[in-house]
Parts: sequence; C-alpha cells; structure tokens
Amino acid sequence: MSKRLFCLATLLVFISATLSGIAGILNPNELGMVNVEDLQNGPFTDFLILSVILTVVGIINAIVLIMVRVKPGHLAQAGIGVGAIQVALVIVQVYIFAGITLFDIMYLLLGTWQMLYGIKALHTQRLRAWWTKAVE
Repeated sequence: MSKRLFCLATLLVFISATLSGIAGILNPNELGMVNVEDLQNGPFTDFLILSVILTVVGIINAIVLIMVRVKPGHLAQAGIGVGAIQVALVIVQVYIFAGITLFDIMYLLLGTWQMLYGIKALHTQRLRAWWTKAVE
C-alpha cells in the first residue's frame, strides 16, 4: 500500500512540476498566480531559471518512477533523494517569494513524507539484511 502511495505522490510531483516548469519556460514573466513583481527578494528577474529547475525536478521524479519499477531495491535511496530535493526547492521558493502558500505547505509535507518513506524503506532493507545474515 505505501509503495503505491509513494509512486502516486511521485507521479503527482512529476506531472505538476513538469507542467508548471514548461509553462514558466514558455512565459517566463508570469507563472500561474505569481507575477515577476513577486521576485523582488530573489536573485532572478523572471521565472526562466526557476522554471528550468522545476522541470528538472519533474523529470527526476519521472526517472525515480521508472527506477522504482525496474529496480525496486533502490526505492529507499530514491525516496530520500526526491524528498530532499523537493523540500529544498520549496524552502528556496518560500525564501525567494518571502511568503508561503497552501501549495508550498502541501509540497513540503509531500517531500517530507517521501524522505521519511525512503528512510523507513532503507531501515527495513538493512534490518532484513541483518536478519538474513544472523539466521545463516
């Protein structure tokens, strides 16, 4: 059940990050409900670089989905990795925009859950390896 939830969360991030990133690349002066004026606290003058980063995060989530399907043993590392990237992206975004939205909170919680799920999976793998070694 939780592996399916992890894959669903990763799929959600893949779709939303990729679509938002592409929209920002096509129109770097406006990104959804956010305008260029909201970038006053950050180092950017438009959304182009942020949109490219967002698109890359979406593609990384797609790679993780494929990797988890092909090599399920790497789920722990993948979960920790995509969760950490997502949490870092949200923190930087909140800093640049000097404000937090409901979407920021949602994606921060989603990234934290992905990291915690990865840590749990890693712990389970190590415990299983230890038990197998102890029984032999």
